[in-house]
Order: sequence, then structure tokens, then C-alpha cells
Amino acid sequence: MIVSTKAGWEMWPGPYGEWGSRKYLMASLDQSLQRMGLDYVDIFYSHRPDPETPMAETMGALDAIVRQGKALYVGISSYSPAQTLEAASILKSAGYTLPNSSA
Repeated sequence: MIVSTKAGWEMWPGPYGEWGSRKYLMASLDQSLQRMGLDYVDIFYSHRPDPETPMAETMGALDAIVRQGKALYVGISSYSPAQTLEAASILKSAGYTLPNSSA
């Protein structure tokens, strides 16, 4: 069994209640873990890119989530091909080896 969860859509009203800021992604995952009664998930997804948050901030949050042990792996979904390449480039420059990546 693989346990995954995602963030990107509205979780609560007001600022930082949706999209892809570091604050939102980390709070959303923490709430999901609490609801599921788990310490970590196998995969955590940023479910949609945030037009107001720099991609580096979103990718940095995903990096922090893995480093904190709250997810074994992270992923993205609903990103355009160009946004996916940008995300991969940011992570690659941070030292990550991306599977099947030509970025």
C-alpha cells in the first residue's frame, strides 16, 4: 500500500489557505497527517502551481517536507510542461537526482 496526499486547493479561508506557499503546503500536510493518524506519507503532491508564489519557494517546501521525514517522496501534478521543467531544474540545482529527468 502507498499512502499519498496532496495540497493546492482551499483548506481554510483567508491568506495561505490554498495554492503553493511554504506555509500552506506544510500546514496542509500536517493537517492531513493528523487526520490520518500518521507520522509520514509515502508521497506528498503539490497539486497545482501557485501563480503568486515563486517556484523556488514551493520546491523548497517540498524539499523541507522530505528532510523533516513527513514524506518519503514528493511530486507535482497539474503543472504545465514548462512549470515541470522549471521545478525539475530548481530541484536538480539543489542536488537532487530526478528519475527519468532530462531537465
